[in-house]
Amino acid sequence: MSYETVLVEAAGGVGTITLNRPEVRNALNQTMVREIWEALEALEAEREVRVAVLRGAGDKAFCAGADLKGVGDRGTTLQARESFGGLVKILEGIPRMRKPVIAQV
Repeated sequence: MSYETVLVEAAGGVGTITLNRPEVRNALNQTMVREIWEALEALEAEREVRVAVLRGAGDKAFCAGADLKGVGDRGTTLQARESFGGLVKILEGIPRMRKPVIAQV
């Protein structure tokens, strides 16, 4: 599968998801949130993968949090909250996964 904001690879039983927006310190936008979840689901389904690792591209930050510039274009607070609804899916979904998910910070 091809992604716009994350890099995904699997080797030696380890699936790696790299947040790939180093120019904004890997800040989360709506696309990245969706792609992280899709990548986690894909690695969960891979029989050879025993663990998933989340890491950030670049040497400045793992992840700066929400991309507030993107939120500002959304209008109301409710619209901004809806834009990041997928983040709740990630935060609630990771503990339910059968495979461990580790952050490489």
